Amino acid sequence: MQFFDDDTELVVASSEFLGVTVEAGGVAVAIASASHLAAIAGQLGERGIDAVGAQESGHLRFHDAHAMMATFSTDGRFDHEAWHCEIGQLLTQWRRAGRPLRIYGELVALLWEAGAALSALEVERVWNDLARSHAFSLYCTYRVSLVSGIEHTHAVDELAHLHSSVLNPATTDHFDGPGCTQNTASREYGAQVAAVGDARHFVAATLRAWECGSECTDDVVLAVNELAANAIVHADSGFTLTLSLSDGVVRVEVRDAGAKRAGPDHSTLTPRPGRGLGLVATLARHWGVTEFDDGRAVWADFEKRGLERRGVIGQEAAPA
Repeated sequence: MQFFDDDTELVVASSEFLGVTVEAGGVAVAIASASHLAAIAGQLGERGIDAVGAQESGHLRFHDAHAMMATFSTDGRFDHEAWHCEIGQLLTQWRRAGRPLRIYGELVALLWEAGAALSALEVERVWNDLARSHAFSLYCTYRVSLVSGIEHTHAVDELAHLHSSVLNPATTDHFDGPGCTQNTASREYGAQVAAVGDARHFVAATLRAWECGSECTDDVVLAVNELAANAIVHADSGFTLTLSLSDGVVRVEVRDAGAKRAGPDHSTLTPRPGRGLGLVATLARHWGVTEFDDGRAVWADFEKRGLERRGVIGQEAAPA
């Protein structure tokens, strides 16, 4: 889930989310307003994706969110049971054996905008229910102006609990109470080589949303490439990638589920110039490793606006 301020931000982020899937040979679905669908098609075209051709081949599917909402609304009430049945059938149609499925949806935001916040929450719950029997990733967006205000606090908190990660939560400080200054975004990946590229795209899109400098973004993307590859190759494990922004410092953490290492001299923990943790040590302001019984987490800090190359060899993280 992401909160946004303007349509340009929404179109760029959603196109990134969908474009990665089309390029990987998966199926990308957009349920959005007609104007946003047209803008997304144009944005995909800028990254070299023929939206018309992708739709004809079945790799890209567009659905008008307003038309969908009208279909499932009766006398101003949204029919959740009918929606559950219909979207379940659509998921079966969209899903292709062995191919990733990503869905970008604006239906919940339209319901919220129409004053049906409770219906929006129910639709979010339906998506989560369907995720138990269908494999897909869902990306939802909400306009900040729609959810601002103390009267929305409880509902927005519920939204946060219904999603695995929240992008740009600084615009809704009540997520973590008064005085919250930290943005956090997290995503889990399986132990597939394609996950490395997906992680890079996720980092780039998130840091752009946080208005980080290009040097910082490039460095973090490069570091995540190394850490994600290490998790898959050396730990033979999927990984959890977490990004946070606080006081001008971006922290990236990659946690894998590999077996506990015997000690700090393990070869995958030894910085080597130009590769792996050696490259991370060169790029980051600080970095470190936290060991767990079921794996490890490698973290690294970067200045939001860029940094002086320090070549720090590493600092041990405090126990979690």
